[in-house]
Amino acid sequence: MQFCLRTAAVPYKEMRASDSGVSSAEMRERVEATQSIQQRRGFYNSHIPANRLRKLCVLDDAGERTLEMAVRHMGLSARAHNRILKVARTIADLGASETVCAKHVAEAVHDPGLDLGVRGRNHDGEGFNSSDANQLCISGNGPDGRKQTVPCRTRAGRQAGGS
Repeated sequence: MQFCLRTAAVPYKEMRASDSGVSSAEMRERVEATQSIQQRRGFYNSHIPANRLRKLCVLDDAGERTLEMAVRHMGLSARAHNRILKVARTIADLGASETVCAKHVAEAVHDPGLDLGVRGRNHDGEGFNSSDANQLCISGNGPDGRKQTVPCRTRAGRQAGGS
């Protein structure tokens, strides 16, 4: 499974700081460790059969709530739900996490390379399809019970102003 993650621009001073971040060799090790984890499970995440998905992609409570919000607010199909779980599982594997948490699910939902065939509601509560949507936004209660909003994206994938 191939997916693309957008990252924020790095401020110039950070880029020039003495700490160079993760080296290519370190990243290669993380990817190889992730592949090893997936091989031990018996499947690369992109090939997990639907009947094994729930067992292999265990969500914590916050991850479950985040996925439910995404499915409800974006009107996602069962196929899109499963793709999100597989990508979130991969993100969790890269971080050596046994369970898939809310941040993994949110990152998977916002993966611009993941075609979700989005249908849902915009900020004004009007229905939309991904073909005519200007912005996507998920909001709801976080694990602490306080209102939480995931940043909006335009169709082009740029972050938009939001609630």
